[in-house]
Amino acid sequence: MCKKLLQKLKNPKLIYPLIMAPSMALIMSGVMTLIHFGLIEGFGKIWMKSFSVAVCVAFVSMAILAPQVQKLVNKICNSQSSKKLK
Repeated sequence: MCKKLLQKLKNPKLIYPLIMAPSMALIMSGVMTLIHFGLIEGFGKIWMKSFSVAVCVAFVSMAILAPQVQKLVNKICNSQSSKKLK
């Protein structure tokens, strides 16, 4: 049972958002916190509070948008490929 679960977890479509969502949320929340407050005392605490919200939004956004974005990317790439063939 554990082996099957581990094999499912090694799926790139699952691992990609698990890495990308928190990475983007960390960077974006840090930049936005810095722009909004500047480098003040307690910056790290404020940043982590902002990050905790941002990472939740990022996961939900990726879950909702990923299939539509993948379809759009496939459509763009396929239309470009067919133009090259002509």
